[in-house]
Amino acid sequence: MIPDLANAHVLLVEDNDDDALLFSYCCRQINNSHWRIDHSRTYDEARSMIESKSYDLYFIDYRLGPHTGIEVIHELQKLGRSAPIILMTGIEDERIGDEGLVAGATEVLSKQDLNSAAIARTARHGAIRRRAEGALRVRANEDGMTHTFNRAHFLALAEIEMARSQRFGHSLAMLMIDIDHFKHINDSQGHAAGDRVIQAVADRCRQTLRASDLLGRYGGDEFIALLPQTDLAGAGVLAERVRSDMRHLRATWGTLTTLATVSVGVACAKATDLARLPDLIEAADEALYRAKHQGRDRVELAS
Repeated sequence: MIPDLANAHVLLVEDNDDDALLFSYCCRQINNSHWRIDHSRTYDEARSMIESKSYDLYFIDYRLGPHTGIEVIHELQKLGRSAPIILMTGIEDERIGDEGLVAGATEVLSKQDLNSAAIARTARHGAIRRRAEGALRVRANEDGMTHTFNRAHFLALAEIEMARSQRFGHSLAMLMIDIDHFKHINDSQGHAAGDRVIQAVADRCRQTLRASDLLGRYGGDEFIALLPQTDLAGAGVLAERVRSDMRHLRATWGTLTTLATVSVGVACAKATDLARLPDLIEAADEALYRAKHQGRDRVELAS
């Protein structure tokens, strides 16, 4: 066992109690390991647990009632969890393993092969793979300045959320967030001060938004946020909180302290809509345009 996994904190997502007991028994047989295992039986419970803490290893069953383990993997990707993810399945179908690896799993474990050696091997291989790909993954998915999702990765995750909202009949909302008078900040105080303002706005957005929300840098001084299971009214409340919190923002660069405000456009795809992601973004962008042209430092909702 890799030394830093010897005392791993493990999340097992498994809806079958007998399989969970077998998994725990096998883990106790792994030499030189003392794993602490938290057990989640449902997708909703797993989502709550991964939002509240990080784990060293994730073992996730493919079948979870009306949901799948792939959806749990997507949640881990949204939160930027970097620990090894092992997808377990009792279904003899190579396509499930392929789907899991594409979603972000590091290894696939057949339940027919569930024993201490197989569990230890997949954990070890998963840890080695994660280390090798860690730096590449960060560079591919993150905006280097703000450490939010870059535009391409945000849009890929947003498409997944869009499909999920339509499958389960949930609303979801989009925020377009733009820094007011940013050109003036750059021109009067320099690009270094402008960069510091962008970083500070990103940090404040992260503090204000929920763990389940997606935040990305859309380009320049503009950010984009997707809010799952949120209607237009709820999104408007959260957008107003973002705007209000920014008024207390102080971005410091050297001896300069810069104040910044933001304008926010809000749009929503209702549970009954079959909206496309580009349409939702366009609606939020149009609402942002109105906010900018009606005085800035304000929130506008799409009609």
